[in-house]
Amino acid sequence: MSNPKKHHYVPQFYLRNFGYVDDKNKVPTISRSNPYLIKKKSAISRIGYEDYLYRVTEEAVHQCIESHLNHSVETPISQSRTWEKINEGKPELLNEGDKFLIYIFMRHLESRNLEILDFIQYDQARVKDPRYQEEYSAEEVLMYDEIRNTPEGIKKYFLGMAGSIDQYLEEYGRASISILGSNIPIRTSTNPVINVPMHTFKGERYNHRETTKWLPLGKNFGAMLSLNDNYFGFGGFEMIENSAMRTLNRLYLVQLLNSRTTRHMIADDDYINDDLTWAGVKVEKNNGNKFRCPRYIILGLEFILTIT
Repeated sequence: MSNPKKHHYVPQFYLRNFGYVDDKNKVPTISRSNPYLIKKKSAISRIGYEDYLYRVTEEAVHQCIESHLNHSVETPISQSRTWEKINEGKPELLNEGDKFLIYIFMRHLESRNLEILDFIQYDQARVKDPRYQEEYSAEEVLMYDEIRNTPEGIKKYFLGMAGSIDQYLEEYGRASISILGSNIPIRTSTNPVINVPMHTFKGERYNHRETTKWLPLGKNFGAMLSLNDNYFGFGGFEMIENSAMRTLNRLYLVQLLNSRTTRHMIADDDYINDDLTWAGVKVEKNNGNKFRCPRYIILGLEFILTIT
């Protein structure tokens, strides 16, 4: 039985939807290598992975859920009729019957990502800090105490989240999904599901503050998930304005510059250099594909709202 060392937290079948026309196994990336960002072609087999991410060792015995994730989640999704429509670049064919699979895929990508493991580690340290103890319930404090007292407790807790979709079934009753198309190329990253501050969009449709998430599904379309108490359904397919898509695209640059775990943005559009310049990223002399990041990156809504 094969026991691969590289555990991909971003499925390779997903990244292929952003591959080059003549080579689906490579994607255009802007990759972080502090203090630089490097624009290059990257093999999808060499990004979005961590060695033995889904393995723990207990009493000298290795326990790994990587194969479980492949067989129980990735394979059923990648071989579904829903994903066939996505692969074919036909978002207008997606319908109510595809909603559940898209929802599960989005939530699964979140729970298995390196960012979640980093958050658990951060939160466990924070809960013991007297300055923040009032922010945690007694139940949360007990949970983190149990994690702390369990060998490889953080990793086991993370694997429990990554390996289960049951935790998201309850929230499905609050989920609405729309498929949004774009006339400009869509960016994604090795942490592809992002939270969207929807009040940055103008117009009645987006004038709300519920939890909203965005997942690019291909070079020119993606899924917007809203979790709210007022609407449950499937919004169908619609094209959005270039300015709105530029806003979503910029969120991935914000993510790349601020996240401790996001190392690659997949991007190939005409606005990259403008966005990098705005963010204070300087082009290295004699190398148009190498950029020096500012020492401190603090990008918030004022960055997102600059697009009109």
